[in-house]
Amino acid sequence: MKDRLFPTLLVAASLAGAASGQTWGPVLDIHTDSSGFSSRPDGSTSGNDAYAQDSFVKAGAFWYFAAEGLLTGEELYRTDGTAAGTQLVEDIRPGISDSSISWITEHNGLIYFFATDGAFGIELWRSDGTEPGTFMVADINPGGGNSSGSYLTSWNGKLYFAANDGTNGTELWVTDGTGVGTMLLVDIQPGSSSSSPTYLQEAPGGGALLFAANDGTNGKELWSTDGTALGTTLIADVYTGASNSNPSYLIPWNGKVYFSANDGVNGTELWATDGTVVGTTMVADINPGSASSSPTMSYHADFGGALYFRANDGSGTEPYRTDGTALGTTLVADINVGTGSSNPADYRIHNGELFFIADDPAATSRELWKVTAGGTAEPIDAVARGGAKLALLGYLL
Repeated sequence: MKDRLFPTLLVAASLAGAASGQTWGPVLDIHTDSSGFSSRPDGSTSGNDAYAQDSFVKAGAFWYFAAEGLLTGEELYRTDGTAAGTQLVEDIRPGISDSSISWITEHNGLIYFFATDGAFGIELWRSDGTEPGTFMVADINPGGGNSSGSYLTSWNGKLYFAANDGTNGTELWVTDGTGVGTMLLVDIQPGSSSSSPTYLQEAPGGGALLFAANDGTNGKELWSTDGTALGTTLIADVYTGASNSNPSYLIPWNGKVYFSANDGVNGTELWATDGTVVGTTMVADINPGSASSSPTMSYHADFGGALYFRANDGSGTEPYRTDGTALGTTLVADINVGTGSSNPADYRIHNGELFFIADDPAATSRELWKVTAGGTAEPIDAVARGGAKLALLGYLL
């Protein structure tokens, strides 16, 4: 699980400042001109995915992120939370072009990520926070080709990820942080076709790494690896045959890993696994029958002994929670009453309360909500909470 401390601190500080009348603002104006152009400080990625890295990733005393300077394009920065301690690590792609940084991940005190220097394609890089200590680990897809790396995951002393070497398609790779130690772990779908590994997640007990992949025979299903080619196996063919069950959003919680999948009978529903065939089962058919509830764990929270997420029971996408049983999988609140969707997102815990944003049919925009002591949800009063609401919304949105 990636460290979410820095954004949490930003929210906490904003709430505290709003409550006490203090002011708060940017640490540093990275894009230093008067045009109002934003430096877009983030850990650039596609979509709001549970597996896309957090905006800020901590290693040692610094937080690392990607931002766009006035003369550099988007590059790697680090900060200790002060203006003096916020600086460009290296202009990886010299000039105003972006180095296209993605999947910033901490491993053994170093930062790993994918980027391009303009001479090589998007490849695996590492940094110790200094310019001399920032370099490409391996040119996986030789020359100007992109290895299109993704799902960079630290596990069991090494980094695992999906990448394309231009010969074997997109497959599962592993690195010890050196060029020599960066290699294709296994060609799950042999030849130039891709198994496209996604959603890498440690299995319960830590003895394996779970992920979704397509071997070309069973469709995209749930797989496991112990870090060796021989130990990389299909766990469960959830949708029997060549069809895809598409296991998505693998989230560890309470001794199991929860995900969404389609077994071809019940639609896309909430599933859980303990890493074994027998222990891979559907938790609940939220939208009964062949229709899908499409549970989305890209927004989730562990709160009050339950896992919160969002799903659609046929009456719109709303906040849900589960205790890991069918009976304990319930609607939190039908915020957009009827068939409309409130599309809850960005669950955040602050001072023992669970907040999220959702489409409020009584308002003209997305609003801030919280889970009540009774287990339902209520909107935050814009007048009563004032600046605190705006501060939290500013981060969530």
